[in-house]
Parts: sequence; structure tokens; C-alpha cells
Amino acid sequence: MISTCVGGGIVGLPYSMYHFGIPTALVMNAVTMTITCYSAYLYLKTKDLIPDKPESLFEIGYMVLGRKSIFLIATIQIINAFGLMMIYFIVFGDTTAQLVANFADVDLVTLKKNDEPIPFYTAKWFYIIIISALLLPLVIKKELGELAIISYILFFSIGLFVLVNLGQLLFDPRFVAKSAGKHFWIPTFDIELIQALSITLVAYSYQQNCFPIYSAMKDKNNAAYMKMSKLGLLLTGVIYFAVAVVSICMFGTEI
Repeated sequence: MISTCVGGGIVGLPYSMYHFGIPTALVMNAVTMTITCYSAYLYLKTKDLIPDKPESLFEIGYMVLGRKSIFLIATIQIINAFGLMMIYFIVFGDTTAQLVANFADVDLVTLKKNDEPIPFYTAKWFYIIIISALLLPLVIKKELGELAIISYILFFSIGLFVLVNLGQLLFDPRFVAKSAGKHFWIPTFDIELIQALSITLVAYSYQQNCFPIYSAMKDKNNAAYMKMSKLGLLLTGVIYFAVAVVSICMFGTEI
């Protein structure tokens, strides 16, 4: 479940939490997790209310509205998936390009101000192409169980990322941390706050995978699913906060 939930939030929530300030970000993330968990509960209750106990959004739609609902649900999921993909790719490309530019000591602001070409390895498109190529083999997977190895790689990569950056922050004398100033604690109250809100709302979104996850469970019952959902969302929040706090402490206002 966590592997279907953790995504662009890894690179987007540090930006979001900076603009919210950590205390407000804690509240907003808790509210978002609660909404996500309750929406999954509503899916399960809907399943129980319909005869034959359907186990997919398409089956529920067909039993409630007929054949036309299949096309409606498919269209909504395509738009939702494409929109999330665009957000994740844009945020990932921007963030990774900026990180590489910082490590390579490339001043992107000056280059862009002077209309000078930037190195390809600091361009957003370069990293969007890389992540697209890496994700391509996963697109053809048919079962969530086939993505188990990806979950292990995900947790290893996130843990390594946090430890390496925390080590650089605490023990590398060559690294100069940037201050986040007062906005570590209070919101920025600017237009970026709206973008921060949208990033937070989609960071925990996994409801489209509710029924595939339910079908993959060994013990298929609502209580077991809700227990798994609550624990998964909590662990996702811990991962997001660990990455976000370390990133804000490292890059401050330049995040």
C-alpha cells in the first residue's frame, strides 16, 4: 500500500512544508491522511451495500449506473492519473535538476537571467526522461504483488537518502546549510501556499488502488484493510516528514 502512496510527495512535500511551516504542515498532513483513510472506508462500505460484493470501481459503477459508468470511471481515472503523473514529473524534474545544479556549483539563476544555455544535466527535461524510462517496465505490470521488489528498493533508497543527507548536514564541514528563517515555523502566506496545499492533498492519494490492494490481501475483510490503511498512511507521513525536515534544514529558502 505504501509503495502505491509514496510518490511525488517525496520531492514535493519539502517545498510544501516549507511554505506551510512545520506546525501547520503537521496539521494539514494529519487532516489529509484522515480524509484519505475515511474515503477508503467509504469505498469498502459501498462494496458491502451492493449485492454480489463487487471488488472494483468498475463493478460498482456497472451495478449502480450500468454500462455507461465504465466509460465514465475510465475517463476520470485517465485524467486523474495523467494529472498526477504530470505533477510528479514536473516536481521531480525541477527538484532533481536544482539539487544537481547545487552539487555541481552551477548558478542556474544567473544563467537564465543572462539568457545563457544551461548544462543538460541541470535541465528539468533530462530527469523527466530518465524517470520515465525507469518507470516504463512497471507500467506493464498487472498485479500489485509484482511490485513487491519496488517497495523494498523504495524504502532502501529513501532511508539511504535521509541518512546521507543527514550525515552531510551534521558532519560535512564543506556543506553550508541554508536557513529557512521564520518560515520553518510559520506559513509564507503567498501564492505558493496554494500550490503547497495541492501538493499535500495529492501526496497521500491512493484511493484508486483501494480495490486492487483489497484483492491482494490474504485476509480480506474491512477491519484488516482499515488497520493496514491507517498504519500505511502513518508510515507514509513519517517518511515524508523525515525527508522534508532534512531537506528544509539543508536548503532553507532555496528549497
